[in-house]
Amino acid sequence: MEKKSSKRRKYTRKSRVVEKTFNKKFIIVDGTSSSGKTKICKFFTVMNYKCIMTDEYQPIVLVQFYKDLHNNYIDNESKEELFTEHLCNAMVKDAIVAKKALIDDISQSGLLKAFNKAGKSDDVFVIILYAGLKDLARNINSRRLEGDYRGMFVFTQFAERYIKCEKTDDKNIDSINKPEFITLLKAHFKFEFANEADLVTFANEVFTKMNIDDDLEHSIKLRDGYRCDYLLNTTGKTPEMINDELKIKFKT
Repeated sequence: MEKKSSKRRKYTRKSRVVEKTFNKKFIIVDGTSSSGKTKICKFFTVMNYKCIMTDEYQPIVLVQFYKDLHNNYIDNESKEELFTEHLCNAMVKDAIVAKKALIDDISQSGLLKAFNKAGKSDDVFVIILYAGLKDLARNINSRRLEGDYRGMFVFTQFAERYIKCEKTDDKNIDSINKPEFITLLKAHFKFEFANEADLVTFANEVFTKMNIDDDLEHSIKLRDGYRCDYLLNTTGKTPEMINDELKIKFKT
């Protein structure tokens, strides 16, 4: 009796790459005023995150804050620090009740402290939203036309969170130079200054804060001490491009 030759079948198993689904319950979107945080909030609303906006909470918390303080002596610095604590606690409390929430803020430290106090640190994800100087100027002007003018403090905020770095630094975000900034101020914000000398002085102060004291092109990075789980650089990008990037990153 003939033996049937047994041929061993070869199975090629396709390797499947399992992509992690974004599962953080609480998102902090941190960036300067007028950097576009509200638009990012709208994206996450579709993912069933409640948007908690600092601008909406400030007046509500402020009323209660001064009711609590009216019989106490307190210096201005402590008052500001205490108000920030009250504000962050109120927003974090509502975020936890909502179970999934995004908080739009210009300062992450108070929020991180409040989440840590509530035992929710592992559920937090921080997005740093970067908008370059030209983009900030455009956004400030757009808001001004809508009756919501933010002013020069936005550029001071920018200087307080970014600092000069080497071009080869892997944390390098953007490159800037003082002459272009001065031109930008002259084109859009002359009315903010008494004369050209004041305008130039302001530009010098902004760049000095970033350790830039010349007219050359310099790279900048986020200052140490900021938590950044994902940096979203919106410079030169259309809303559609930003939306596409978010969809890829957060798998929607």
